Amino acid sequence: MPGNNLSMNLTIKWDASMERCAAQHFGFWCIEPTWFSQAVSAIRAGEWEPRIQAVSQPAAREYYATDANGVAVVPIIGQITKGESSYGGTSSVRTRRALQLAQQDNRVKAIFMPIDSPGGTVAGTSELARAVSASEKPIFAHIEDLGASAAYWVASQADRITADSTAEVGSIGTMAVVQDFSGKAAMEGVKVHVISTGARKGDFVPGTEIKPEQLEQLQNRVNDLNQFFLEAVADGRGQPMATVEEWATGEVWIAEKAKERGLIDSVSTLEQSMGELRALVRPKRTARASIVQAQIDLLK
Repeated sequence: MPGNNLSMNLTIKWDASMERCAAQHFGFWCIEPTWFSQAVSAIRAGEWEPRIQAVSQPAAREYYATDANGVAVVPIIGQITKGESSYGGTSSVRTRRALQLAQQDNRVKAIFMPIDSPGGTVAGTSELARAVSASEKPIFAHIEDLGASAAYWVASQADRITADSTAEVGSIGTMAVVQDFSGKAAMEGVKVHVISTGARKGDFVPGTEIKPEQLEQLQNRVNDLNQFFLEAVADGRGQPMATVEEWATGEVWIAEKAKERGLIDSVSTLEQSMGELRALVRPKRTARASIVQAQIDLLK
């Protein structure tokens, strides 16, 4: 019957969507811990449910040209995952595509990136940050409420970073979360046996005891990944590594304190920041790119 076939097709698409979504949430994270904990609690309590995505198609418009000045808007809103997530947020792959299209569009003179994000997965963030850094057109990042961790990694590669006065900025760092369920398994009379081909191959299987050497090895992996974060921030903000390491406590700072430390360039409203970018790109139609870059440098 047609009705049954339709139901079956929707179920298949839902299952495939959920599999793709699940893959976005595993692994290492560059995210603000308080937000992450609240999100996990909300999901467990059923207060934040995934959206059913019958199909996964790119949006018709990947970015939004705002006016005759030729400024394209590429937002980063919510948690960042590499692909699409049924929990919403921003896909780093889709955002990279938007940046690429904006680069190719002769009508676009500059890119404005409003950010309100706690960060996201390590997967995909480095590639997105490199796309911002490699832009041949001016990019301004503006942090509205929160620009943390992976979101700050990306923002740090922009030509200029501004933030609202109440925005929080920072949370530089990388983390992984593992849970030791061996005590619970023992109470339930369950003993887990892991048969593997290497000393580390069975690490962190649920029900097995997590040993100090396993945590040490995981810490090394987190440190290795975080080094890419620190190096990107140092390069993007033109700061020595020693300064960036001082920032990398995992803390977030209110905008004015973030400016004092050098994480952002100015405390301003979104409208003010957008106005500065529009003013910069107007002469670019007749002036050399170096003149525009000199104007950006003067703003810093």
